[in-house]
Amino acid sequence: AAEEERPELDEDEFLTSDLIGLRAVTPEGEELGVVSEVLPMPAHDVFVIGEHLVPVVREFVLNVDLKGRTVTIKLLEGM
Repeated sequence: AAEEERPELDEDEFLTSDLIGLRAVTPEGEELGVVSEVLPMPAHDVFVIGEHLVPVVREFVLNVDLKGRTVTIKLLEGM
């Protein structure tokens, strides 16, 4: 999307198209894969990262770095 067509977003809001393709890493730096899809769900969106489905909530998504093209994900045991 052209820069002038982009909607105004809050600091913690992102366009789905900006999130697809981000490398997902744990806080320890372990590679989890790439965000291949963002599923819109009633309560919150869900990232599809390889075989992981990660709810897009602060508890799991610790940081989104669009410039660095990474998203930091905290996985719980069994996720």
